[in-house]
Amino acid sequence: MTARPQHTRRRTAGLVAALGLVAAGSATVAAQADEATPPTASGPRAELAFTTTTKTGIAGQYQIAASQDTGDLFVTSAQGRPPITVATLAKVDPNTLEVKQTATLPKLKHGTDGLQHKWLSTHGIYVDDTHDNVWVTNTRDNQVSVFDRESLEYKAGTYDFAGAQTQVAINHPREVVIDEVRNLAYVTAANRGAASEASVTVYSTDVDQGEVIEPLAEIAIPNRADYPTAGESTYAVTMGLDIDEATGLVYTNDFRTDEYYVIDPAANYALTRHAIPNAGIGTDAVGSLQPSSIAIDPDSNELYTVNQTQGTDKTSLHVFDLTTHALKWTAETGPRALAVDVDRERDLVYVADFSNGSVTVVDAREQEVVETIQPEGITKSANHLIVANGSAYMVDKAGATTGNVDYALNLDTGVSETRETTIDSITKITPAAETTVTGTAVVGGKVTLKGEGWFSKSGLAGSRIGVKIDDNTFTRAEPLAENPSVWAIVQADADGTFTAELQLPDGTTTGANGTTPAFGPGQHTLRLLSGGLLLPAGSDTGRSIVVDLTVGAKPVAPAPKLIKNTKKPALSGKAKVGKVLKTTKGSWNTTVTVKYQWLRNGKAIKGATKAKYKATKKDRNKRISVKLTATKSGWKSATATTKAVKIKK
Repeated sequence: MTARPQHTRRRTAGLVAALGLVAAGSATVAAQADEATPPTASGPRAELAFTTTTKTGIAGQYQIAASQDTGDLFVTSAQGRPPITVATLAKVDPNTLEVKQTATLPKLKHGTDGLQHKWLSTHGIYVDDTHDNVWVTNTRDNQVSVFDRESLEYKAGTYDFAGAQTQVAINHPREVVIDEVRNLAYVTAANRGAASEASVTVYSTDVDQGEVIEPLAEIAIPNRADYPTAGESTYAVTMGLDIDEATGLVYTNDFRTDEYYVIDPAANYALTRHAIPNAGIGTDAVGSLQPSSIAIDPDSNELYTVNQTQGTDKTSLHVFDLTTHALKWTAETGPRALAVDVDRERDLVYVADFSNGSVTVVDAREQEVVETIQPEGITKSANHLIVANGSAYMVDKAGATTGNVDYALNLDTGVSETRETTIDSITKITPAAETTVTGTAVVGGKVTLKGEGWFSKSGLAGSRIGVKIDDNTFTRAEPLAENPSVWAIVQADADGTFTAELQLPDGTTTGANGTTPAFGPGQHTLRLLSGGLLLPAGSDTGRSIVVDLTVGAKPVAPAPKLIKNTKKPALSGKAKVGKVLKTTKGSWNTTVTVKYQWLRNGKAIKGATKAKYKATKKDRNKRISVKLTATKSGWKSATATTKAVKIKK
């Protein structure tokens, strides 16, 4: 598992559909339970689709983790059985899945005489961003190690290189989880070959370069009494780990006792036990259910534990209430569920199956299996997965390809060498694209579309998205694409996101925003489609997302208030050439601004636009008046004209 911040829940809306869009030109719109009941796996749910990318990783992959600070992925590896001579710790780009960097691991002596050599190989993993470190379990060598997150150089660990050749810090350590709030590391012990009560070990994450780290605490987990039958007892084999950093509570499940445990560091690491039902325990041997991985979602208040199900009970996934620990529901995801993690934002549970290499997606809201994804070329050994940055990342041990690696070690000479070997794969699974609409939708108005998860098939480019209104109901008066029902085209960025301002039809049947038939107010849908607009053809992911849209009527501007003249303006002064005439403003039904225009026989006198006018020779025997125009913002203007006077000599 990878440390994750708490998230605000979001809903995913969508519909898987066939596409038939062909771009025309390059026009783009730029603003665009007492007894739990197992769900039935009836194929992909209509609302969800997934983009899957599989790339060659490293040899001997075990687990994967992610840095919340840098986004980088980290993958452990240890190929084959001891002595391990092909192993590394790799840093991987989360977008391209390309291996960016590999570590040169410490070497240990091997053999009864100590003349041979092996790697201190890596297995479980967790990133400590607080101290810029990566913690790993060295399962085959019974140790725990700490590497620098940036350089991938060995920093500290439980192994004392100045001590004896064979050392056992933890009996077969499996997983590690970090509490970055309290600076603690927890490690589970699979206890291969012997029963031991020290099943979870705690370390401080504040370590120095070259330090031989010692445990802060060893949490004893007593045998499960009267299990599988009265009078018998079963020793603990702790497996998966997850943590709620808000409370500090640590969760782990048990391969043999069919339980999960809750550890409280605030109560001196007090432990509570909770049974995982095993319907076959009456007839099957101990260890038939095999709980192996665990994840929690504090937002949903749920705990998820998966089983490798090698007995009669084929329940792959048990879901418990995180507070009451009551069993809520179950699911069957495949023959051997080995790893689980949860997308806390989308309420999606991912389960990796070691038997067939698949990843099953379970909708925790609907409590149903929605899709089983078979990565291309992978038919077995899905070993571990995490959810990070909105995607699920799975590492397998399928060895689907062959190539040369430079992190091999010569058993006899202890010299690093290049060796041809099988190489495993990394798969990235991104949930269905999401789209939201903001703004007030009205006929002829604009709304803002925001989306994420809109990736091409490669996962390295953004999709080109066609937007339809009510599917094929409306066609554009001026088409953007070969299909005239495509109302807008939006290009997602390389990270699969977009923010686009979408102009809605204006209610006419002509022009750039016209449609046939005319668009009107009411309940509408926006359908966003990808898969046919991105070139080269076939490079985009086919998907269809529906967003409901309530559209209001086109706003009608209120009729302006009318200015009314309540008393006409009047002239004063002698009506003679050379004399000055003046006008009053008259009276109006509101406060107004008045403009003047003097008239000669009803025609405007050029430049005569003030309240006073001096009669000229041109005005002799002519009738002079003045027209007043009253205006006010938001009101309809009005005019009033004075009575005319005849100008004498």
